[in-house]
Amino acid sequence: QSLAGHQQTATSYLEALKACSQGCQWRRALYLLEEMRAWGQPPDETLYSEAINACQRSRQWGAALELLAQMWGHVLQPDEVVFCRVMSACQEGGQWMKALQLFDMMKKYRFEPQAAAYRTAIRACEDGDQWRRALELLEEMWHVSLQPDALAYRGAIAACKVCTRWHEVLSLAEEMQQYGLEHDETSFSAVVAAGDAKQHLGPVQSARSAVASAGDATQQLGPAQAARSLLPLPPRTFAPSAGTADAELRATAKSGDWAQALKLLAELQTSGVRPSLLACQDTLGSCSQAGRWVEALQLLEELQSRDFLDVRSFNYAIRACEACLQWGHATKLFDTMPQHGVKPDLQTFKMILSALEELELWERLVQAFADLRENDVQPDVEMYRTAMKACQHVNDWEMALRLLGDMRGRGIQLDRVM
Repeated sequence: QSLAGHQQTATSYLEALKACSQGCQWRRALYLLEEMRAWGQPPDETLYSEAINACQRSRQWGAALELLAQMWGHVLQPDEVVFCRVMSACQEGGQWMKALQLFDMMKKYRFEPQAAAYRTAIRACEDGDQWRRALELLEEMWHVSLQPDALAYRGAIAACKVCTRWHEVLSLAEEMQQYGLEHDETSFSAVVAAGDAKQHLGPVQSARSAVASAGDATQQLGPAQAARSLLPLPPRTFAPSAGTADAELRATAKSGDWAQALKLLAELQTSGVRPSLLACQDTLGSCSQAGRWVEALQLLEELQSRDFLDVRSFNYAIRACEACLQWGHATKLFDTMPQHGVKPDLQTFKMILSALEELELWERLVQAFADLRENDVQPDVEMYRTAMKACQHVNDWEMALRLLGDMRGRGIQLDRVM
């Protein structure tokens, strides 16, 4: 039954949106927001929040992000509840990187994340094998006077278990015991597995046990000191050769530890050792995987200054921008590729079509699809679907008919696209 009508109030819509949330009817929730706008009754922050809740319960992270963008577009201020719901939608939808980027965005816009936001970010670390980031978040909670609860510790233990960081698992378990926090079945099994591996941990575990029991100056580090003490790398006792340092940098970058890779890169440059081009590119790839778009663009400039730009480097940088919703930067990178004699490939076009769709630059999207054909790149079904959508927006029926002909020629079923 439609709620359209002047007699309907915002309260009526709110109750309807709550029902959509309970029933995971996210499409219906989006329709209700559109209906309100059509009747000249723009949704407020509370209504958007409830619609986002429906998306989160349905694990529709894309729709949740779109609603968050709409709130900013309509000069509405999202609160922490909204951020947490969008973060949860991303985390539960397998988009751990976007969840962490949203957490960083909260602090960038001067929000003060509370315990729920930290817990969601820590859960995302588990999905992305980001055990270091999980420990950093746990430490940060203490610094902002938010005592981590059992859920936060369990999430950090899970992140460490995924990466077989048994030292940290045992250390976190000790802290849970110290603060009277209870395990669930998952965290308990992780501690048991760490205990089984204890005999193979070697002198590092013995040193940790000695430090934990000594009660000396390390106690000044505060809670989570045992887990945090493993975060810095041990100091170097020798100056590595250029080849050794370069190999270490590449291995670190390929492991996904972007922060340490950047640190090693800076150390090499400071010491006068010029890292290899492949090491720079691997570091760029690590930043791309972590969604660190600013660092990725800086590394791309470094490669450009050394005349080492290829499609792989551009794809890394574009992917980093896309992961952080920096659609404008992604399209600018795409536009500069011909200037450097770099030919886009299928992955490039997939990302740029997605960016142009997000920006609703339909004419440019149609042109980009035409460029794709000129570069002899074979689009997939999803790319055809995006191009058809753009043709509808700009009324380019000639292009639409050509696309239909292409799809028939390649044996693509039209019902998969239309």
